[in-house]
Amino acid sequence: MLLALKIIGGLILLVILLIFVIMVTTLKVRVHIIYTQSHREVNIKFSIWKNLVQFKYNMPLEDEKVEVRFDKLTKIRRKYSVKEQLDLLINTYSQTHTSIKRFLKDVKISYVNVHLSIGTSNPALTGISSGILYGLVGLVENLLEQFTTVLSKPIFVLSPNFNHKAIECESIIRFSVSLRKLCLIGLKIGRAVLMSRKVQKGKKKINIHIKEASS
Repeated sequence: MLLALKIIGGLILLVILLIFVIMVTTLKVRVHIIYTQSHREVNIKFSIWKNLVQFKYNMPLEDEKVEVRFDKLTKIRRKYSVKEQLDLLINTYSQTHTSIKRFLKDVKISYVNVHLSIGTSNPALTGISSGILYGLVGLVENLLEQFTTVLSKPIFVLSPNFNHKAIECESIIRFSVSLRKLCLIGLKIGRAVLMSRKVQKGKKKINIHIKEASS
């Protein structure tokens, strides 16, 4: 009996310690995207406590591997119709949009450096495409400043390539967010998704009963 109480007390103490660590920890994320003719990958580094604890994840963007991931995602989505997926998205967002906006404002973007190179092998078309990209860059910068906390001005460099047909990009993005707020928004979104799924299942059962009654 005494041993069981000690184990329970130890577990409670461990949970309290874990909650305290989550409350005071800031998660830093570094995303490095490379998309060229010869090299395509995304490198993500998560770190806490001034890089004392780090986790790195590398995701190649090779065509074959991307197709495999897309096929797996398509199989999962086949379980639900497009209308059901859209309803789920709308219901989830309607329940969490205020929390999501508040969370995004707590995301602190410390560094953004994006280099884009575009070429269509047609000088006129390349010039038009570059102009459209400049407009999109301005839109992205405005959205970042509106919905997040930008600590330093983002750097966007666009280089038109008038001689070759290619699209290349190299980007480095660094941002930080409170681990506590990240866990809270994750729980809220998860709860909203579960509630929306329950509503969808309830509607399905009602429709099935109506069809059976009419037949």
